[in-house]
Amino acid sequence: MAIVIDASGSVDDEALGHAITETCAAVEVAGISAYLVIHDVEVHWEGWIKPGLKPTHGSWNERLKGRGGTAFTPAYEAVAAIRERFGMETKA
Repeated sequence: MAIVIDASGSVDDEALGHAITETCAAVEVAGISAYLVIHDVEVHWEGWIKPGLKPTHGSWNERLKGRGGTAFTPAYEAVAAIRERFGMETKA
């Protein structure tokens, strides 16, 4: 599972924190890890979220810079770069 969260300027800290909390809850319920990408015009954080993780506000907010506009391409490219872990086949 991959989850991409928009952290642009139009997304306030409360909404972003809720999205991250819900991501962790989905991982917990599913019992599987998810690859999370948090971005605005660039990727600010990416990595595996595993069951049992309880993020704190400071753990994610300190890593965000800018909080400007939105560009989805860098986030999707971050997910595509690890596609082998999702069992996807590479196109020739």
